[in-house]
Amino acid sequence: MNPTPQPLALWRRLWPQGLRQQLLLLLLLVTAAGLAALNAITSARLDHSAHGGAQEMARELVRVAATTAAPALELQEPALAEATLRALVSLPDVRQLVVLDTEGAPALALQRLSDGRVVRAAGEALPQPSAIDARQRRWPIADEGESVQAWAGAGPGGSLGSVGLLLSTEREKSHVA
Repeated sequence: MNPTPQPLALWRRLWPQGLRQQLLLLLLLVTAAGLAALNAITSARLDHSAHGGAQEMARELVRVAATTAAPALELQEPALAEATLRALVSLPDVRQLVVLDTEGAPALALQRLSDGRVVRAAGEALPQPSAIDARQRRWPIADEGESVQAWAGAGPGGSLGSVGLLLSTEREKSHVA
């Protein structure tokens, strides 16, 4: 009967015997570990860069939306606000835009569907005032990892309400990948 080889004996048979081969194997293992670590770090940095770029884009777009919505909010004309904001929501990366009144209740919510149509958000797509964090002006969304939010006050010091924008990060991530 042949006894099964012990793990240490197997290791000794596979390990190179010459010093030159041992150094070459060690160099190969260190290089492979270094490349794996570099790949992980680079991937994380690119993802962070894409997320930061999308967040900056969302901030700029929401400032434009708040400035555009301010006259309509001042006149208390939601139809005028909707007409002016539809073009902004039709941009490819914009998923949803919400205008909150001074009490924090949604006055207008527009969302861009996957086929490109812009519709008024209703039902579960519309954030409820109880779900909105009053300090951060955030509402819960299902795919937070693939989207960023930005908020801006409408009118002087946010006296007319606030505007929130939900922007997809998918296209930004595809540009850096």
